[in-house]
Amino acid sequence: MPTWPASLPEAPLLGQAKITMKEVRATFPPDVGPPTIRPRPTTAGEGHTVTFAFTAAQLSTFRTFHGTTLSNGASSFTMPYPVDGSDQTFQFLSPPVILAVTDDIFRVTLKLYMEPFVTP
Repeated sequence: MPTWPASLPEAPLLGQAKITMKEVRATFPPDVGPPTIRPRPTTAGEGHTVTFAFTAAQLSTFRTFHGTTLSNGASSFTMPYPVDGSDQTFQFLSPPVILAVTDDIFRVTLKLYMEPFVTP
């Protein structure tokens, strides 16, 4: 499985990592009374929105990684988990968004799905 390139930052910008835990409950509306809620039998992954600062050289590396190595984001890859740095499996949910800050600094926002957490 491909891994996040070592030349790219491992941690997103401070305050630029949003983790959304996925719903793992099934809810059913009864004819009368409050909804019935039960756990689903499977684990759930997490949604991640993270923003990195890349130099122009790092952006080039990232574009090659996303476009060629991951077939335009279609393949899964491992990268450090923003919370504890452990390697976890991610997949792109949508194309990256690139914002030029200066001639050599770019903010790159990624929307990712992290597969169910694997304890290292």
